Amino acid sequence: WLDEGVEVSLSLDGPREVHDSCRVDGLGQGSFHRIERLLGQLAGPGRRNGLRVRATISPAAARRLAEALDFWLGLGIRHITATPDFHDPAWTPQATAALLDQLERTAERYASARARGEGFRFQAFEVRAAKGAQGRLPQACGAGDFSFAISPQGDLYPCNFSYLLPDRRLGNVHQDDWSRMARPVSREYNPFRRRVCVGCAEFATCNSVRCPYLNLSLTGDMHRPTGFLCQYERLVGELGRRLAREAPAQGEGRGWQPDGEGGARA
Repeated sequence: WLDEGVEVSLSLDGPREVHDSCRVDGLGQGSFHRIERLLGQLAGPGRRNGLRVRATISPAAARRLAEALDFWLGLGIRHITATPDFHDPAWTPQATAALLDQLERTAERYASARARGEGFRFQAFEVRAAKGAQGRLPQACGAGDFSFAISPQGDLYPCNFSYLLPDRRLGNVHQDDWSRMARPVSREYNPFRRRVCVGCAEFATCNSVRCPYLNLSLTGDMHRPTGFLCQYERLVGELGRRLAREAPAQGEGRGWQPDGEGGARA
Protein backbone atom coordinates (compact mmCIF):
# COMPACT_ATOMS: atom_id res chain seq x y z
CA TRP A 1 0.00 0.00 0.00
CA LEU A 2 2.79 2.43 0.85
CA ASP A 3 4.44 1.73 -2.49
CA GLU A 4 1.18 2.72 -4.19
CA GLY A 5 1.03 6.03 -2.31
CA VAL A 6 -1.73 4.96 0.07
CA GLU A 7 -1.44 6.37 3.59
CA VAL A 8 -1.17 3.68 6.26
CA SER A 9 -1.99 4.28 9.93
CA LEU A 10 -0.06 2.42 12.60
CA SER A 11 -1.35 2.18 16.18
CA LEU A 12 1.77 2.99 18.19
CA ASP A 13 1.47 4.84 21.49
CA GLY A 14 5.18 5.45 22.00
CA PRO A 15 8.21 3.49 23.26
CA ARG A 16 7.71 -0.10 24.41
CA GLU A 17 6.89 0.73 28.05
CA VAL A 18 4.31 3.35 27.10
CA HIS A 19 2.71 1.29 24.34
CA ASP A 20 2.52 -1.97 26.30
CA SER A 21 0.89 -0.23 29.27
CA CYS A 22 -2.18 0.43 27.09
CA ARG A 23 -2.32 -2.04 24.22
CA VAL A 24 -2.45 -5.64 25.35
CA ASP A 25 -3.81 -8.83 23.83
CA GLY A 26 -6.37 -11.24 25.26
CA LEU A 27 -3.72 -12.73 27.55
CA GLY A 28 -2.73 -9.35 28.94
CA GLN A 29 0.57 -9.30 27.04
CA GLY A 30 1.89 -6.15 25.41
CA SER A 31 1.75 -5.83 21.62
CA PHE A 32 4.83 -3.69 20.98
CA HIS A 33 6.97 -6.65 19.90
CA ARG A 34 4.52 -7.40 17.08
CA ILE A 35 4.64 -3.85 15.77
CA GLU A 36 8.41 -3.74 16.14
CA ARG A 37 8.71 -6.50 13.53
CA LEU A 38 6.94 -4.30 10.99
CA LEU A 39 8.60 -0.97 11.74
CA GLY A 40 11.68 -1.56 9.62
CA GLN A 41 9.55 -2.42 6.62
CA LEU A 42 6.84 0.21 7.10
CA ALA A 43 9.14 3.10 7.98
CA GLY A 44 11.84 2.25 5.46
CA PRO A 45 13.40 4.71 2.98
CA GLY A 46 10.90 6.15 0.52
CA ARG A 47 7.91 5.07 2.62
CA ARG A 48 7.98 7.38 5.61
CA ASN A 49 5.77 10.06 4.07
CA GLY A 50 2.88 7.62 3.75
CA LEU A 51 3.05 6.30 7.30
CA ARG A 52 0.93 7.87 10.01
CA VAL A 53 1.02 7.08 13.71
CA ARG A 54 -2.28 6.98 15.58
CA ALA A 55 -1.65 7.10 19.31
CA THR A 56 -3.92 6.99 22.33
CA ILE A 57 -2.74 9.02 25.32
CA SER A 58 -3.62 7.45 28.66
CA PRO A 59 -3.58 9.40 31.93
CA ALA A 60 -0.55 7.41 33.07
CA ALA A 61 1.37 8.25 29.89
CA ALA A 62 0.31 11.90 29.65
CA ARG A 63 3.58 13.19 31.10
CA ARG A 64 5.55 11.22 28.48
CA LEU A 65 4.13 12.74 25.30
CA ALA A 66 7.40 14.56 24.53
CA GLU A 67 9.28 11.28 24.97
CA ALA A 68 6.86 9.55 22.63
CA LEU A 69 7.30 12.35 20.08
CA ASP A 70 11.08 11.80 20.13
CA PHE A 71 10.47 8.10 19.54
CA TRP A 72 8.12 8.61 16.56
CA LEU A 73 10.36 11.19 14.91
CA GLY A 74 13.35 8.94 15.49
CA LEU A 75 11.62 6.31 13.38
CA GLY A 76 11.28 8.81 10.55
CA ILE A 77 7.53 9.22 11.02
CA ARG A 78 6.33 12.76 10.34
CA HIS A 79 2.53 12.45 10.56
CA ILE A 80 1.20 12.02 14.08
CA THR A 81 -2.33 11.74 15.42
CA ALA A 82 -2.30 11.54 19.23
CA THR A 83 -5.61 11.70 21.10
CA PRO A 84 -6.39 11.31 24.81
CA ASP A 85 -8.43 8.34 25.98
CA PHE A 86 -11.45 10.42 26.98
CA HIS A 87 -13.18 7.37 28.46
CA ASP A 88 -10.46 6.63 31.01
CA PRO A 89 -11.78 7.62 34.47
CA ALA A 90 -8.23 8.27 35.73
CA TRP A 91 -7.98 11.79 34.29
CA THR A 92 -7.25 13.48 37.61
CA PRO A 93 -6.37 17.18 37.81
CA GLN A 94 -2.71 16.14 38.03
CA ALA A 95 -2.87 13.95 34.90
CA THR A 96 -4.78 16.65 33.03
CA ALA A 97 -2.21 19.29 34.00
CA ALA A 98 0.60 17.00 32.83
CA LEU A 99 -1.07 16.49 29.44
CA LEU A 100 -1.69 20.21 28.94
CA ASP A 101 1.94 20.94 29.79
CA GLN A 102 3.16 18.32 27.33
CA LEU A 103 0.92 19.71 24.58
CA GLU A 104 2.38 23.18 25.18
CA ARG A 105 5.88 21.74 24.82
CA THR A 106 4.90 19.84 21.70
CA ALA A 107 3.53 23.05 20.14
CA GLU A 108 6.81 24.85 20.84
CA ARG A 109 8.76 22.06 19.21
CA TYR A 110 6.33 21.98 16.28
CA ALA A 111 6.82 25.70 15.61
CA SER A 112 10.59 25.44 15.96
CA ALA A 113 10.81 22.50 13.55
CA ARG A 114 8.70 24.28 10.93
CA ALA A 115 10.87 27.38 11.22
CA ARG A 116 13.91 25.22 10.38
CA GLY A 117 12.12 23.61 7.45
CA GLU A 118 12.07 20.26 9.27
CA GLY A 119 8.41 20.23 10.13
CA PHE A 120 6.32 17.29 11.17
CA ARG A 121 2.54 17.07 11.23
CA PHE A 122 0.63 16.97 14.50
CA GLN A 123 -3.02 16.41 13.72
CA ALA A 124 -4.61 18.07 16.73
CA PHE A 125 -2.92 21.41 16.01
CA GLU A 126 -3.34 21.37 12.25
CA VAL A 127 -7.05 20.57 12.26
CA ARG A 128 -7.79 23.49 14.58
CA ALA A 129 -5.55 25.83 12.63
CA ALA A 130 -7.31 24.92 9.38
CA LYS A 131 -10.85 25.20 10.71
CA GLY A 132 -10.08 28.33 12.70
CA ALA A 133 -8.59 30.01 9.65
CA GLN A 134 -11.69 29.19 7.63
CA GLY A 135 -14.06 30.22 10.42
CA ARG A 136 -16.55 27.45 9.85
CA LEU A 137 -18.07 24.64 11.85
CA PRO A 138 -16.44 21.20 11.75
CA GLN A 139 -17.68 18.91 9.00
CA ALA A 140 -20.91 17.19 9.99
CA CYS A 141 -20.68 13.74 11.52
CA GLY A 142 -21.45 10.95 9.05
CA ALA A 143 -22.06 8.27 11.69
CA GLY A 144 -24.95 6.00 10.78
CA ASP A 145 -25.15 7.54 7.30
CA PHE A 146 -21.94 6.92 5.35
CA SER A 147 -19.68 5.88 8.24
CA PHE A 148 -20.16 2.76 10.36
CA ALA A 149 -18.43 0.39 12.78
CA ILE A 150 -18.79 -3.39 12.42
CA SER A 151 -18.16 -5.85 15.23
CA PRO A 152 -16.41 -9.21 14.65
CA GLN A 153 -19.87 -10.79 14.82
CA GLY A 154 -21.20 -8.50 12.09
CA ASP A 155 -23.21 -6.17 14.32
CA LEU A 156 -23.44 -2.71 12.80
CA TYR A 157 -23.12 0.52 14.79
CA PRO A 158 -22.96 4.16 13.69
CA CYS A 159 -19.34 4.53 14.86
CA ASN A 160 -16.71 3.23 17.27
CA PHE A 161 -17.95 5.44 20.10
CA SER A 162 -21.43 3.92 19.88
CA TYR A 163 -20.09 0.37 19.91
CA LEU A 164 -20.76 -0.18 23.63
CA LEU A 165 -24.24 1.35 23.53
CA PRO A 166 -26.74 -1.54 22.98
CA ASP A 167 -29.57 0.73 21.92
CA ARG A 168 -27.40 2.04 19.06
CA ARG A 169 -27.05 -1.32 17.32
CA LEU A 170 -28.38 -0.89 13.77
CA GLY A 171 -28.56 -4.55 12.81
CA ASN A 172 -26.32 -7.33 11.59
CA VAL A 173 -24.68 -7.37 8.18
CA HIS A 174 -25.16 -11.14 7.90
CA GLN A 175 -28.85 -11.13 8.80
CA ASP A 176 -30.37 -7.76 7.94
CA ASP A 177 -30.88 -5.61 4.87
CA TRP A 178 -27.95 -3.19 4.78
CA SER A 179 -29.94 -0.54 2.93
CA ARG A 180 -32.45 -0.33 5.79
CA MET A 181 -29.97 -0.06 8.64
CA ALA A 182 -28.82 3.52 8.12
CA ARG A 183 -29.70 5.91 10.93
CA PRO A 184 -28.04 9.30 10.31
CA VAL A 185 -27.13 11.02 13.57
CA SER A 186 -28.36 14.30 12.08
CA ARG A 187 -31.92 13.12 12.79
CA GLU A 188 -31.41 13.70 16.51
CA TYR A 189 -28.37 15.96 16.81
CA ASN A 190 -28.17 19.70 16.24
CA PRO A 191 -24.95 21.45 17.36
CA PHE A 192 -26.83 24.66 18.01
CA ARG A 193 -28.82 22.93 20.78
CA ARG A 194 -25.61 22.71 22.83
CA ARG A 195 -26.62 25.30 25.40
CA VAL A 196 -23.60 24.64 27.64
CA CYS A 197 -21.36 25.62 24.71
CA VAL A 198 -22.94 28.97 23.91
CA GLY A 199 -20.27 31.64 23.72
CA CYS A 200 -17.31 29.22 23.75
CA ALA A 201 -14.45 30.44 21.55
CA GLU A 202 -13.78 26.87 20.41
CA PHE A 203 -17.29 26.15 19.11
CA ALA A 204 -16.26 26.32 15.45
CA THR A 205 -13.31 23.92 15.84
CA CYS A 206 -14.27 21.64 18.74
CA ASN A 207 -14.34 17.90 18.05
CA SER A 208 -17.05 17.54 20.66
CA VAL A 209 -19.31 19.66 18.44
CA ARG A 210 -18.64 17.43 15.45
CA CYS A 211 -18.72 14.10 17.34
CA PRO A 212 -22.07 13.63 19.13
CA TYR A 213 -21.49 9.95 19.87
CA LEU A 214 -18.34 10.79 21.80
CA ASN A 215 -20.48 12.98 24.06
CA LEU A 216 -23.22 10.36 24.29
CA SER A 217 -20.75 7.66 25.34
CA LEU A 218 -19.24 9.94 27.99
CA THR A 219 -22.23 11.80 29.45
CA GLY A 220 -25.34 10.09 28.06
CA ASP A 221 -26.21 13.28 26.17
CA MET A 222 -25.18 14.05 22.59
CA HIS A 223 -25.23 17.76 23.35
CA ARG A 224 -23.10 17.75 26.52
CA PRO A 225 -19.31 17.17 26.75
CA THR A 226 -17.24 16.42 29.84
CA GLY A 227 -15.09 18.95 31.67
CA PHE A 228 -11.88 17.20 30.65
CA LEU A 229 -12.90 17.17 26.99
CA CYS A 230 -13.59 20.91 27.19
CA GLN A 231 -10.19 21.60 28.77
CA TYR A 232 -8.43 19.64 26.06
CA GLU A 233 -10.35 21.26 23.19
CA ARG A 234 -9.76 24.76 24.54
CA LEU A 235 -6.02 24.22 24.75
CA VAL A 236 -5.50 22.59 21.35
CA GLY A 237 -7.76 25.22 19.80
CA GLU A 238 -5.65 27.99 21.30
CA LEU A 239 -2.42 26.28 20.26
CA GLY A 240 -3.71 25.70 16.74
CA ARG A 241 -4.56 29.36 16.27
CA ARG A 242 -1.22 30.41 17.73
CA LEU A 243 0.67 28.13 15.38
CA ALA A 244 -1.33 29.37 12.40
CA ARG A 245 -0.05 32.85 13.24
CA GLU A 246 3.52 32.02 14.26
CA ALA A 247 4.27 29.05 11.97
CA PRO A 248 2.19 29.66 8.82
CA ALA A 249 1.61 26.79 6.44
CA GLN A 250 4.60 26.05 4.26
CA GLY A 251 4.40 26.40 0.50
CA GLU A 252 3.95 29.48 -1.63
CA GLY A 253 0.40 30.77 -1.53
CA ARG A 254 -0.89 27.91 0.58
CA GLY A 255 -2.86 28.25 3.76
CA TRP A 256 -4.07 25.75 6.33
CA GLN A 257 -6.49 23.44 4.55
CA PRO A 258 -8.49 20.51 5.86
CA ASP A 259 -7.30 17.07 4.81
CA GLY A 260 -10.56 15.13 4.66
CA GLU A 261 -12.51 14.74 7.89
CA GLY A 262 -9.68 13.91 10.22
CA GLY A 263 -6.65 15.93 9.26
CA ALA A 264 -5.15 19.05 7.84
CA ARG A 265 -2.75 19.69 5.02
CA ALA A 266 -0.14 22.40 5.21
